[in-house]
Amino acid sequence: MTDNVKAKLDNVRSVAMGETIEWPNPEPLTELETVSTPFDSTFMGPLKTVTDDIQRTVKCPAGLAGAAVLGVASLAAQGRADVEFLGRPRPLSLFILSIAASGERKSSAEDLASLGVGEFEEYLRERQANPGKKIDGSINLNDCGPALPPCIRMNDGTTEGITRGFVEGYPSQTFSSDEAGRFLSGHSMQRENRMKGLTSLSKFWDARPDTKRLKGTGEESETTTIRDYRLTVHLQGQRVAVSPFLNDPMSTGQGILARFLVHEPASTIGTRMMSYSEWNTHQITPGVREFADRVKALLKRAARRNKEGYVVRATLQMSPDASELLREFFNEIEGNLSDGGLLAGKSDLANKAHENAARIAGVLAVFNQEDEISPETMQNALGITSYFLKELIRLSEVAPADRAAAKALTIAQWLQSRGGQSQARMLSRQGPKGLRRVGDRKDATDLLEAAGWIRITDEGWLLLNPLCVEHGLLAE
Repeated sequence: MTDNVKAKLDNVRSVAMGETIEWPNPEPLTELETVSTPFDSTFMGPLKTVTDDIQRTVKCPAGLAGAAVLGVASLAAQGRADVEFLGRPRPLSLFILSIAASGERKSSAEDLASLGVGEFEEYLRERQANPGKKIDGSINLNDCGPALPPCIRMNDGTTEGITRGFVEGYPSQTFSSDEAGRFLSGHSMQRENRMKGLTSLSKFWDARPDTKRLKGTGEESETTTIRDYRLTVHLQGQRVAVSPFLNDPMSTGQGILARFLVHEPASTIGTRMMSYSEWNTHQITPGVREFADRVKALLKRAARRNKEGYVVRATLQMSPDASELLREFFNEIEGNLSDGGLLAGKSDLANKAHENAARIAGVLAVFNQEDEISPETMQNALGITSYFLKELIRLSEVAPADRAAAKALTIAQWLQSRGGQSQARMLSRQGPKGLRRVGDRKDATDLLEAAGWIRITDEGWLLLNPLCVEHGLLAE
């Protein structure tokens, strides 16, 4: 505990309890803050215009606009092609985790970026309602097999549900949600299922065959195996909801964090003033419209299983110069992982950066209509990858403070559920699991006291500052 926190704590404890004492304004639980990495949309190449248009019209952080566009572009591209390096093809699927406070307009950016996806699903519904008919001049792909659900987006559920979605639907889909915490702390990620859930996420990223028991046990169980599929993931949520996932040693130990492109752009709240022309400008700009049409066209042409059950995708090669750029990037990261390097001790966060760069390059190449990944496209992909890698490393450095803050918030929410007060011994008996032992929660209760969220009376009562509720600080 810092001297500053100790001083605050001593001051809070010195205040006599009584009706006449007013509660202080609660302070933020996380004291350690670092500067977010700037997002340069120039690296988006063929996706720069739509990224800039969304950022300008929505007034969200540039990184959020870029992530929304990149996630949709990955979905559109992953069904068309793979990228080859080190002798074998890799998926163009990207896993993105965007961290932002409520009100940063995450959903607005995602909605604009996903315009073409929604229009494609509407096309699927129309095609399903008119079997055998050509819609927009396109062949009805139901001729290639049984009719599939008119949906390629999943936004709720479990890893088992994702598996079932591929069994029953298209081989190229996306899992997107603006409630990242709900999925990352849901059934698949509960303590007893966590190892299996994280392993499944890694398999989805790698597009490796995955077998799931959907229900039942023994001979009565129902299992299924998925193969030759592609999944893009874009999760968005507040830091307090995402921190348990970022701070879990199992997330790094299993390698799933290295597979995610993680970032937390600087907030724009309070600076989003609009000019008269901006106020009267339609958000579906020509750039947004062009991107939506391109996404829709790619999805219409996306590979699906033929009558024999195979998916055929193109394989993007790298030009020699592009491959050399990726090799140099790999070697730079490897050198910085050594003792004394900038990434020393962070191999579990950085060891997939080169493959993410190759995947991003493939996505950009598809939208650039390149038959071969060019050096310029690879350079852009490396710029995007470096942005996300810097953000992941930055966020890993605030993990200790976030861990205490996450535990503190859990205790405060528990107190709220009990009317704002409880005896400490009841916290030990009936409190949140993992926080019932005094030693496991001391850093959290000290932080709550220092930040003015609770008071602990001489009689052993924990009292919650009612201003925490009034200020909405206890929201999930």
